Amino acid sequence: MKVIFITLDYPTGINDYLILPSLDFAVMSSVVKENGDNCELIDMRINHYDMYQLEHLLIAKNKIEKIDLVCIESICNTHFNAVKAIKVCRHALGDDIVIALRGEVTTFLPVQTLERNAELDVAFVGESERALLDIIDYMKGTITERDIHNACLRNKNGEIINNNNCYTSNLNHLPLPDREVYDISAYIRRDSETIVRSSRGCPGNCSFCIKTKMSKFRLFTIKRFCDEIEILQRYGFQSFFFSDDTFAFSDQRLSDFAEEILKRKMHIRWTSNLRIKDINEYKIKTMKELGAYRVFVGIETINSASQKLANKNLTKQEVMDKISILKKYNMEFHASFIIGAPGDTEEDLVEIEKLLSEIKPTLVTFNQLKLFPGTDIYNSPEKYNILPFDPYWFEKDDWVYYPVFGTKELPPSQINKWTKRLYLIPYHKDVIANGATFKN
Repeated sequence: MKVIFITLDYPTGINDYLILPSLDFAVMSSVVKENGDNCELIDMRINHYDMYQLEHLLIAKNKIEKIDLVCIESICNTHFNAVKAIKVCRHALGDDIVIALRGEVTTFLPVQTLERNAELDVAFVGESERALLDIIDYMKGTITERDIHNACLRNKNGEIINNNNCYTSNLNHLPLPDREVYDISAYIRRDSETIVRSSRGCPGNCSFCIKTKMSKFRLFTIKRFCDEIEILQRYGFQSFFFSDDTFAFSDQRLSDFAEEILKRKMHIRWTSNLRIKDINEYKIKTMKELGAYRVFVGIETINSASQKLANKNLTKQEVMDKISILKKYNMEFHASFIIGAPGDTEEDLVEIEKLLSEIKPTLVTFNQLKLFPGTDIYNSPEKYNILPFDPYWFEKDDWVYYPVFGTKELPPSQINKWTKRLYLIPYHKDVIANGATFKN
């Protein structure tokens, strides 16, 4: 069985702030190879391949060795290109291959995704390692369509089968990610920092965040995590982004990490996501001593009512107190805000402007309001005063150029005005607005 993985490039109009390999595809590659099958990856993102180049690559690879299954990875921000890639794969490889899609949209809208993409055969739901092996076994004829987990599929009769068979992996039974499915040298040439992850899921439950809904919160062992870092150091990577939704979620977890790092005499430079509520002096002091140079913190809004609506429940004073700890230990921080957070008004954006002048983050991100499938804000927009919107907004790239969402308090025109205003004010070093990086 020959499997081709495809990572998609971002839509035209988004600047490249970070280009990182998919850890999900890297683990899936390991699983496929352990199963005795072959796989390759077409990395459209690092190579900036267009759809014409994708088609010719597929045709060329299929001539060398027949391709049986294509698996495309899509997040909401790349789903626009996923719709195109599905058609390209079918045109290039014909009707004999199986085309699968995994990611945020298929996890929460599997049946709809199949209905809206006639050339698509499989929509993976949630974690895809077991699902991929089940699809391979189904293609080999060793299991039936009803035995498939974590996937919705179109069978040979054209019927859509949604088993609702949910399977959650024991993370420590998974093999280490197969980094060599990627062109490691291309990533090192671009950036000596790479991605690594010690958990899946998040202990938080923010109403706007799709990541907290994608996977149950579980941990890899610290030993396994450090094994992976040492492998990456041997490849030549010098710095690491811990992509856990929140890495140091507890003092004990950080203490276990510190103990393992000291035991191995490892020296690393790293950055991570950290919920602002989890910040304390022990964590930041310890992280700094272990080589952390920056944390990403999602403040999003400083309106207390909006915070409560988003399930973040932060007060402005709490934000200031937590930031003062970062400042005390000279920890760089990347602050994130939502422009158009439900409940916010223009007065709240003025307060964010003032706050930024006080806290002076190393970087700041202004994310225009987006509604992601699977989140409460997407499923119950009326509760958040969201204006009418296209529920399949991710199938087009309009959102790249102009806000496609708004609230009664902040319609799209106001969100657009404030995004421009905020990123032009020099109270920080770098600004990232809607995916684009601006230097001050």
